[in-house]
Amino acid sequence: MATVGNAGMYRLRPRCYLSDQSGALGDELTDLMADGEVNVDADAEVPSTFSCRLRDPAAVPAWAWLRPFLRISWYDPTLGLQAVDEPVGHYQVMPPRESHSAAMGIAALDGRDGCWLLKQSSVASGITYAQGANVVEAVRSLLAGAGFARVHIPGKSNTFRAKRHFEAGTPRLDVVNELLHAVGYYPLWFDRSGVAMSRRIQPRYKVEPRRTIASGDGDVVRLVELETDPSRLCNRVTVTADDPKREAPIVVVKSNTRADSPASIANLGFVVAKTIQASNVDTASEATDIANEALEDGASVERRMSLATGPDPAYGFHETIRLAVERDDGTAVVDGLWFWTNLKLGLMPSQQPMAWVLNKVVPYSEE
Repeated sequence: MATVGNAGMYRLRPRCYLSDQSGALGDELTDLMADGEVNVDADAEVPSTFSCRLRDPAAVPAWAWLRPFLRISWYDPTLGLQAVDEPVGHYQVMPPRESHSAAMGIAALDGRDGCWLLKQSSVASGITYAQGANVVEAVRSLLAGAGFARVHIPGKSNTFRAKRHFEAGTPRLDVVNELLHAVGYYPLWFDRSGVAMSRRIQPRYKVEPRRTIASGDGDVVRLVELETDPSRLCNRVTVTADDPKREAPIVVVKSNTRADSPASIANLGFVVAKTIQASNVDTASEATDIANEALEDGASVERRMSLATGPDPAYGFHETIRLAVERDDGTAVVDGLWFWTNLKLGLMPSQQPMAWVLNKVVPYSEE
């Protein structure tokens, strides 16, 4: 996304279209929109949702698909008027809630990303995978069977080390995420264009920051420190890939012993342990990456921040953000690498600023 001017220097205009499951655009609904908001919870089973109100309750059938966009325009002294159109998801709409007055009707829409459909869609007669079948190909086949043709999940050579069966009635999303977890991939998500995505887990400090949020240019509108989240706390991780057909099982144990990490074993004075079964990983290196990422998550309770900025619809899942926020007197408030867990993006000027919740990336350390 191009660099957008500070708050008050840009103009917002939403765009919204009827769509189908493949993402093809249909009739435009923009002129009917009263408001619109995208909410993303990166840790949720169905991460992305979209809500809006339309001035015509009959405009969107139940279970239809929508694709909203956000157009941001601003004036650049060198380049003149600039504009960018960014997609902000692809959503299936629940039966709308309607309200009517003597003069007009309003439809309140509740849209959910493709993970919702996969959660409702089950493997009707059960499914069995033979030993030696490729795990990522099995995931892609499950997605195709649910009608999702747009998939970007990098291939991997890992295969099922033993016959694996899922009972009839198991939601496809549960099967997909279990298989992704078994080869060290993130749980499934749908990106801003509606493409089904996952990739190998890697420590967040190795991910190149997409952008910097700084106070010097007026990007930060407000800053609030939140409480820590003890449910995320973890300072020792064991990752196992125990296969009776393998001569020696893969077992990786990593611990947070950093002196500057409040969540470390030394500073807490006790161990908070987590065990991860990654049954189909092939190497100790893959298991190590899973353990390192889990330790980063377990240490991120050290600082959790909420802040608000101008609109930034170019977000991506599992990305890092560099923060450099100071008070007016020059005192540093937050800095370093952070990863976001929640976003709230309003598509109308009255629904700004954009709200973020971020956790600090705290590097791990071996015992």
